[in-house]
Amino acid sequence: MKKITNILVITILCLVVQAQEPVLSPRLKEYYRIKMEMNNLYSEFSWAENRANDTVSMREFLARYEENRHRLHQFSEYFRPSWDARNYADMLAVFGRYAEAVALYDTAFYHRQMEAYDFNLPYRRAYFAGDTLLHQRKLTEYQQAECGLYSYSEWQVRRKLWELQQMDQMAIKLSDMPGLDHEFEVRMLAFKDSILKASIAQLRADYPEIEDVLSLDFFAKFLLGRHLYSADPDYWFEVEYLRSRKLLESGQGSPESYAHTYDFYLVRTGKGKSYYGQYGCSDDLTPADTAEINRHRADIGLEPLEAERRDKNVIYITY
Repeated sequence: MKKITNILVITILCLVVQAQEPVLSPRLKEYYRIKMEMNNLYSEFSWAENRANDTVSMREFLARYEENRHRLHQFSEYFRPSWDARNYADMLAVFGRYAEAVALYDTAFYHRQMEAYDFNLPYRRAYFAGDTLLHQRKLTEYQQAECGLYSYSEWQVRRKLWELQQMDQMAIKLSDMPGLDHEFEVRMLAFKDSILKASIAQLRADYPEIEDVLSLDFFAKFLLGRHLYSADPDYWFEVEYLRSRKLLESGQGSPESYAHTYDFYLVRTGKGKSYYGQYGCSDDLTPADTAEINRHRADIGLEPLEAERRDKNVIYITY
């Protein structure tokens, strides 16, 4: 009897822990803080490159980026070299540091964070203007090696995801046509989403050995994932929220990404504490408790919510 009681107590404690939202350690929050700063620096670098061609600022952003990346190596229990390899390689290639850039592209490619198609995009080809033969050699290598990086089942899923992406984007483009009847547009997008929902559900059923079929393609994760909230809210409830939490607690996630995913989950369940405020279009909603929200955000290392974002925030879930 005592043994059964102990098992019940342990089970209840596990359920209580699972029901609580994560509170990250100071060390893990500092790790994520550095990563978020690096993401911002990469965005600033890209802006200076694409909009202003400001080489001086680009060198400054790169230097600060490299300094932060060096700091990340102090967090060996969390840091994975493949995390920012593609972004870092792009920055180095812009300045002709090809040997270092190629080593990082290799890291991204062989850890399935980049594909041969990504490496051959026009702007990356332009980075190798000083050594086009090197780019061609690496592209050939990646194209020949790509088949060995995925199983047959994974390739089948990836092909289907590509087809769904094309269908999804075609419907979006059609909906933007001038003069299109609004009722027809709504019905067309609803029909598209019903196909999306059924297709993803079928992929999960056909390939149960793959934990998350959308994870096999970054663009599919970004594009189809957000549209799936409307088409298949159970996806967020049963799959994406749990996966996002696991990644956050292991040091392989993102506080911002987790917070958005959790609030999608909150919309679905109607229970829990929001990271962004209340959701809805009703004027009867009670104003959000900003202090409570910011205490909740601090638990996972997010900055306080600005005053202008605190009242009845809207998550643009789809389209």
